[in-house]
Amino acid sequence: GVGVLPVELTTFTARPEAATVALAWETATESNSEYFAVERSVDGKSFEQIGKVAAAGTSYAPVRYAFVDDAPAAGVSYYRLRQVDFDGTYEYSEVVAVAFEGKRGKAQIVPTLVSSQFDIVLDEAAEQVDVQIFSANGQLVQAATLAPAGNRATVSAERLPAGLYIVRVATLGQVTTARFVKQ
Repeated sequence: GVGVLPVELTTFTARPEAATVALAWETATESNSEYFAVERSVDGKSFEQIGKVAAAGTSYAPVRYAFVDDAPAAGVSYYRLRQVDFDGTYEYSEVVAVAFEGKRGKAQIVPTLVSSQFDIVLDEAAEQVDVQIFSANGQLVQAATLAPAGNRATVSAERLPAGLYIVRVATLGQVTTARFVKQ
């Protein structure tokens, strides 16, 4: 018999928009599709998941999807989709590249989908980083002053319950805010 592909991806794009990177893709058909994992790489080889978008399941009409990378890396980043079916099988999309011009003194949160900890990555080395984490309703839930190793500092999120958080990072005369989701 003739088999049907689980997902027929027709387009996948990434483009810089202000301080973010907007990703969009469309499927022509879907069968047994559970979700799309959005993955990013700064070297084109090592990818990390930065988000997850629920899929349509089964559809015989075009479906459009979108995702915004709120904390893109400065320079060229590479994005791909990992489409996962309900039975756990998955396929990767092609890789798309996008150039994003960062701002000096800016910090990034990596990854933005957090299980126990995340890194604050600075675009230049700093002696001190002040970090404040706020709940989605604006309540301060954690604060620390860290001494990064070069341009990277690790923050524990183990004590935080699952949910959406806002991080405020102050360093090198700049204040950066970013979001992350604790699983």
